[in-house]
Formats: sequence, C-alpha cells, structure tokens
Amino acid sequence: MCQASVSVSLCNTVTASGSRAGSSLHGLLGTTISMAAEPNTSKSCWLGLVRLLRLGTRHSVQDDDNIEVAAEPSGGCLHYEDRRDAVNEVVLEGGEGDAVYFQRVLPGSRAAKLGVQKGDEVLQVNLIDPEILFWRPAEEILPAIVGPVMLKWRRRPPQKSGERTRINSKPIKLLWHDDEEELQDVIPEYPKSRAETLGEGEWLCGSCGAKNFDTQEHCRRCGLRDSRLPKRPGPQPRRHVDLQRSIPAVSFGRVDIDKQAVKHAASAGRLNVCDV
Repeated sequence: MCQASVSVSLCNTVTASGSRAGSSLHGLLGTTISMAAEPNTSKSCWLGLVRLLRLGTRHSVQDDDNIEVAAEPSGGCLHYEDRRDAVNEVVLEGGEGDAVYFQRVLPGSRAAKLGVQKGDEVLQVNLIDPEILFWRPAEEILPAIVGPVMLKWRRRPPQKSGERTRINSKPIKLLWHDDEEELQDVIPEYPKSRAETLGEGEWLCGSCGAKNFDTQEHCRRCGLRDSRLPKRPGPQPRRHVDLQRSIPAVSFGRVDIDKQAVKHAASAGRLNVCDV
C-alpha cells in the first residue's frame, strides 16, 4: 500500500515539476521504495516522500522565472560604505526621545530596491544603543557618523483608523542669570503662524517648525493641532468661564480730593457720593 502511494505521488511530482525534476526524483526514490518493502518502515517511507516533494518544488521554482520567490520584505539591514551614500539615498525624521522613521527614500536607489518605503521605522544605527542615540534629532544622526553606516529597519505596521500619535507637551523654558533675583518664566508664543503644506503627505508646524505626516492631527514635537483641519463638530470647549460670567464693575473716584474729605472718610467710614 505504501509502494502504491509513493508511485502515485511520484507521478504527480513529475507532472508538476517537469521532466528534469521528475528524472532526478525517480533516481532518488529507489532507496525509499526498497525500505517500504520491509516491515515497520512506513515512517521512513513518508519522510522520504516529503523530502522528494520539497526537492521537486525547489526545482520547479528555479526553472520558472515568472514565479515570485519572496514576498514583500518586513525588514532588514541597509549597508553603506560612507555616510555620504546614506544621506544621498534616505532622510530620517523623528528622534528626540521618539522613534526614528524614514522620511524620504530616493526612487531607484539601493534602499528602494530592498523594499524600504516612506514611514518605515529605523530600529538601530550601527552598533550604537538606540535608547541613547535616538535622543538626538533624526536629521543629525547620519551626518555625525564616521565610516560605514548600517541601518536596521522594519516595516511600519498599518495605522488603525482613528489612531492618533502621542502628543508631546512643550516644556516652559526657564531663563536664569546671576544678576537676577528670581527666575523668569518665559512662555513660548505659539502659534506664530499657521501650518504649511510641504507636499507628499507632509505638513510643517507653525510653532516649532517640525515636519509631520498628514495622518498626524497634532504635531509630534509641541502637540499643536494642525491649523489646516476644520473645527471638530459639537460644542467647543469653554475657556475662561469665570471671566466671561460676570464683568466686575469699576468705579472711579474724584480726582480733586482735599485733606478734609480724607479725614472725614477715615472717621465716618465709607463716603457716599451724595455726602460730597
């Protein structure tokens, strides 16, 4: 029974793989068929059949050039002899504590042929610890490297609908000098201008000048919302409600107050307008 199954599988393999793969498989099947005649050798028979099927599939893929051998890569490593080659092909963005991504990839370059696309994440640069290196701005990483460059990257997972990026609040800067008695709080004035469209799905923040993707509602550096977007539907948040609720009444007194009126007010209490 095992010999019959091997013969049927051999015929199917020869039909799928071609005459060359079938002839090579027929020579290798002699040992498996002879082992199948002995008792308690069914396991060896099936193992030999699996190996032959894998071998036939490998030969058929090599003979047919139209079949795609590998799917879309999910990551890898880019190697450059010098930083100039790396800067000419790719541009990085991010850093300063956040992840680093490919902002631009030169079409037709080595990185583009390996499957690197805009938005893919950079995991490591050379052998430097990313937890330390990625605290620098991404645009300063490649120009500071001396010697060969290795970029380990992975495909960025598709962003879910409605997912937002992390908002980084901009800290208040404190200026202190020796000649000052106390600290001076300097609150940054933003937005200085509106967001600008850079093209290719990017926009420039009007506050801090950081570059962001169109899928980001808020700036990745300062957290400012993209001013190009319309207002959110629904009631808007109320600001300074305590100041808008009631306007304090301001009363201005007389300018020409004499010394007698001051003494009378100090002794008699509140001075009414009708008493003057």
